[in-house]
Amino acid sequence: MSRGGMSMMGVGGGGGMSMAAAAALVNPQKPIRPYFKVPYEGTYEIIGDEISIPPKPGKKPPTPVAPSRLSFLLAPGADEDDTLKLSKDKEAKTNNALFFTYNIGESMPFYYFSSIESASCKERVPLGFRVIPTTHDFNQVTSTCSKLDLLIGFDTGDILILLCEPLKKAANTQCNKDKTIATGKVTKIQWMPGSTTQFIASFASGCLVFMDTEREDPPSSSARSDPSDGFSIVKGKNPKHNPVSKWNISSKAINSFQFSPDMKYLATEIL
Repeated sequence: MSRGGMSMMGVGGGGGMSMAAAAALVNPQKPIRPYFKVPYEGTYEIIGDEISIPPKPGKKPPTPVAPSRLSFLLAPGADEDDTLKLSKDKEAKTNNALFFTYNIGESMPFYYFSSIESASCKERVPLGFRVIPTTHDFNQVTSTCSKLDLLIGFDTGDILILLCEPLKKAANTQCNKDKTIATGKVTKIQWMPGSTTQFIASFASGCLVFMDTEREDPPSSSARSDPSDGFSIVKGKNPKHNPVSKWNISSKAINSFQFSPDMKYLATEIL
């Protein structure tokens, strides 16, 4: 599986990139262009960190497809006394293991390398959903070779907290299932740096929501505070229910967010 192949699938263009076009992109003697043409396919245009095909005049634009996103996890090797051994390979007990997943359509394949120095890869049966996953993130603190903690956000606004054994079955908890916390699709989800239970999610409705895996969804009768043109912060009233807090930032979609290295600031990208 090549990164270029996944980029093409992510935009729904179908087919691969010609050798000439690929060479032009990686040739250090030529400047990077914001677009490139592929025979029989059309013109691909780079917009931010995504690649899309601009609609041709007189033709109907293609159906939007959620961009493919990658999540990586470098986990400590399995312990000698671990009863959930993933491999008989001794390297899995001493070296770091590498996991990664990506979303494509309504599924998410998982890949597992017992050692970062090994080319041997095991693929988990892809997780299939009836809705489209849009963002995901491994917990770098709590995840190990025998247990993966993964957050998945969907275009419906639902959030899935996935606890699974690699290459085996998974248990999950669903958040925001009745849209009592926020509306719109989940545009980005991320564990709070260094936290074992808290995470943050941005929504297309223009809000940032801080949640905790140990809390439940509020009752469906709860009043939901939707974003307006002004900025506001609403703190959760019940310590047993999510959200911990909700930041209503804009009436426009929040596409992404990022913490500063010192964790003092939080930047958001609003479409």
